[in-house]
Amino acid sequence: MAPFYLAGQDVALGIAATPLGTPAIALCVYVSWRILRTGPAPGASTP
Repeated sequence: MAPFYLAGQDVALGIAATPLGTPAIALCVYVSWRILRTGPAPGASTP
């Protein structure tokens, strides 16, 4: 996306950012959900 940004192509940058950014966001949400869903480790004490 850097070439679009450096060339000042705002519309092309927005079009490229949508399909390239959405999978990364979805992956982050999924990984966070998996981590938070598992809860604390067995035997872990809370301060």
